[in-house]
Amino acid sequence: MTGTLLNGYASNLFELIFRMFPQRLKQMGFNWGDVGKWIDLYGVRERVTKIRKDNALNSSSNGSSVRTSVKELPAAAPQLFTDMLSDVACFIQMSDMFEVLPELQEGPLNVKLGGERTFVSCTTRIQRKPGRTKRIVKKGIRLLAPPWYLEKNLNEVSDLLRKAVQKEIEAGGQPVLLGSLLNTLLSYPDVPFNFKGVYHPDTGEEIVSPRYRLSDRLLYPKELQLIKFARARIKAGRKVGVYAMYTGKLGTLERLQTLFEERGIKTGVLESSVDGPLREAWIAEREQEGIQVMLTNPILVSTGLDLLNFPSLYFYQTGYRLSIVRQASRRHWRIGQQALCETVYSGYKGTMQELAINLMATKMVTALALEGQFSQDGLAALTESSGGSLANELAKRFVGNNIAGVESAESIWGKMSVTPTHLVPITPTTVITDLEVDNIIDKVPTTSTYFGTTLEEALVSWVHSIVPEDMHGRFEQQIIYVSNNIELGVDGLTVSRTSFLEPYELHWDPTKVQLNDIDFRRWLLALTTKPVESNVMRDNEWKLELLVEGKALGTKRKKSYNVSEGQMVFNF
Repeated sequence: MTGTLLNGYASNLFELIFRMFPQRLKQMGFNWGDVGKWIDLYGVRERVTKIRKDNALNSSSNGSSVRTSVKELPAAAPQLFTDMLSDVACFIQMSDMFEVLPELQEGPLNVKLGGERTFVSCTTRIQRKPGRTKRIVKKGIRLLAPPWYLEKNLNEVSDLLRKAVQKEIEAGGQPVLLGSLLNTLLSYPDVPFNFKGVYHPDTGEEIVSPRYRLSDRLLYPKELQLIKFARARIKAGRKVGVYAMYTGKLGTLERLQTLFEERGIKTGVLESSVDGPLREAWIAEREQEGIQVMLTNPILVSTGLDLLNFPSLYFYQTGYRLSIVRQASRRHWRIGQQALCETVYSGYKGTMQELAINLMATKMVTALALEGQFSQDGLAALTESSGGSLANELAKRFVGNNIAGVESAESIWGKMSVTPTHLVPITPTTVITDLEVDNIIDKVPTTSTYFGTTLEEALVSWVHSIVPEDMHGRFEQQIIYVSNNIELGVDGLTVSRTSFLEPYELHWDPTKVQLNDIDFRRWLLALTTKPVESNVMRDNEWKLELLVEGKALGTKRKKSYNVSEGQMVFNF
């Protein structure tokens, strides 16, 4: 009972089969630990011998050194299936259960690097205000990156990395830059605005300058494609799960969340800080809140989770780990699913991303062949090794400028046994010109006055008129702090009261507040924070509030205000 029998290497099955059928392997001459012998029979080994000739190496010999390394390649002989699995294994694919499962559409979606020079409604109107050195981005539109912008810079970064790796190879040393080349060329097209340069891991030498960092105010073609995809699915009443591999410091998920929320699409981000056993409950809570798109790293949902309510899965980045992609791509296609499912693999055409998707599809066919799900290529798929791990294969092909010659993912997925459907045609989309986004400055009225029998009542009226709806709860909880801050003096808000019997008047002047989205929300957040001078007299009367009372802790957690049991903290 396993979802993934083979990780691509023949040695992966040795210990499992030996434990299950020791007598059979004993009769074949195997002993426990004979993994090398198993690889020689059913796998593929690569032996690399490096000979370096240098008279200064050893004056007492012929001046040469020989270094040999042997490693296993990800491949398996057809006999492994016929000798060890055919009579003792039963392979049941999800595709064999179509009577209870919907059909699945799966395939790549390649995007051109260049886009049209046009505007897409969102953000990018830049202004300078007197007294501010930092430019302000106003809500309005985003400019789509010009056709040459991303392509030109990506080509220059690629050339610099390729030359650096070739120089290492010619010197006869270990090309330690292959990993940097691979990760940079897979991630740079998606987050060029977070690029910090490439440096040699040993010497610290600068390989690629940080000046290739691009603007984050533009909208790039692949981002536009994802927005179009998500909006079409949401319009059809479907939720979308988006996968990205390069998270963390590169900030792919944060960028996508910003783009979605600019267009009013409710988004949730599942991060690694949510423990594995709690992720299913976390997803259920976000669904109750009404999220339409879930962003996450596929590693977090690759095992043990069902995404039945997200029938459309979109790999914004695939990476190069086959087992993760295989498992994450089927999280929605599970028993109990009723909606038609689709899985999309997105990448920039003519780049390392497209090569990764093509090689990933080839490896997937090979892995499925050992599990009894053969393509038109039959058993030959088992021995079609790429000559190393997928990561090394990607890097070496790029260094050798040998991107061509790899079968396209479109043709490979056509050979797989999953029957495609025409749920929604997956074709390259055109530029979106009708996207809309809320503009804060359009919603904020001019100078106005709000009344209330108490200051809190006047504040509530102001909150419901001005403050974004998602912050109403915070203002209601911290209404006392807001009142204190206003009485101490806040730009844009003033309070007056002509007599004790008259209502409070709260005057709102938006001209004294930065109304762009980020600064305005920061200003609102500061308004709900406890003021430094908290000893404010209200109506000639001291207000005494019990903040926290120390109690015995049922579970170990951080104490509030460092209050021990039996102590109390008051706010005067």
